[in-house]
Amino acid sequence: PANSSFLKKATVADTFMRSMHSLMTTLRSTQCSFIRCVKPNPELSPQHLNLSLVASQLQSLGIIQTCEVLKAGLPTRVPHAVLLGSSGIGSAPPSVASLMQNKPPIVRIALLLKLFDVQKEAYRVGKTKIFFKAGNIAAIRRILVQGLPMQEKEA
Repeated sequence: PANSSFLKKATVADTFMRSMHSLMTTLRSTQCSFIRCVKPNPELSPQHLNLSLVASQLQSLGIIQTCEVLKAGLPTRVPHAVLLGSSGIGSAPPSVASLMQNKPPIVRIALLLKLFDVQKEAYRVGKTKIFFKAGNIAAIRRILVQGLPMQEKEA
């Protein structure tokens, strides 16, 4: 009886939480992608396509914007935080650091890409990611591996 207080039965909530933690661990360890389902019509009847319903779903899911990005030839996507965190901005000379201080990420990224002589035609800046045209992976690697250009660090 004294030991029975230590042996607790697993409640439904405990079991659920363990299951959720296990699922989250699995999801974090993989490069998962999700399948998006689109309903062809409200009744889900075969051989009938409601174009306005489908278009609305594609818009809401962000599929149309994704297609536009890919159609524009911008297959490489890099989150803002990756470029800003890995590019040596923290070790920038005071003149460059003062330019970047208190600026929104998009402005800092534009300045960073200019420092690395990345042509404006080679990328587009989104709300959370930078989209690079095909073949510009070398520019991304230069930013991530080298950090700020040497002439800027010595300035």
